[in-house]
Amino acid sequence: MKKKQVVRAEEGSDEEDETPMIKCEENRVYFHSDVDRQSCFKLIECLRDAQKYVALQSVMNEFEEMGQIYLYIFSNGGELHAAFNVADFILNSKVNIITVCEGCVASAGTVISLAGTERYIRKNAYMMIHELRSACLGTYSNLKDDMENNDMIMDHMKSYMNERCQNAKLSKKLDKVMKHDIIWDAEKSLKYGLVDKIV
Repeated sequence: MKKKQVVRAEEGSDEEDETPMIKCEENRVYFHSDVDRQSCFKLIECLRDAQKYVALQSVMNEFEEMGQIYLYIFSNGGELHAAFNVADFILNSKVNIITVCEGCVASAGTVISLAGTERYIRKNAYMMIHELRSACLGTYSNLKDDMENNDMIMDHMKSYMNERCQNAKLSKKLDKVMKHDIIWDAEKSLKYGLVDKIV
């Protein structure tokens, strides 16, 4: 029997027929979508377009500082590997990318938002972090391999969150927090270092 592995940071919305809203307007990028390979590919395309826009504006305005990109995120989460791909793109961007959490940003969406040079949240928005979800079908050995992979990915995710948040309070209770699907309001997200500012 062939093994099938899907690593998700959030139970996606496979049953829902939602059209993702991903677009670029000058230096503003909107990601109102679940996190999957296709949506993240489109998001990176939009971020590249915004980088070109900012670079062109910088050349035309020789005495002004280089502009920034604002990435507006509203996401239930989704595939963790896709989220880390976007996070790597943001972290390596020569143009600062500020993430702005709107509505609710959960799970793999939070992984993306944490990569921002600065991280903002709307006053009435929410965030959520939790442990990964995975499904595996196959032999006993496949299942053991899958669990080893899941342990490695969980350690990576916790390390990433601690590195990006730099928050002693969160670090102490991260394992406990991630075992539950509890959303945090803007104030609590700020308190535990998921964001830098409420806007």
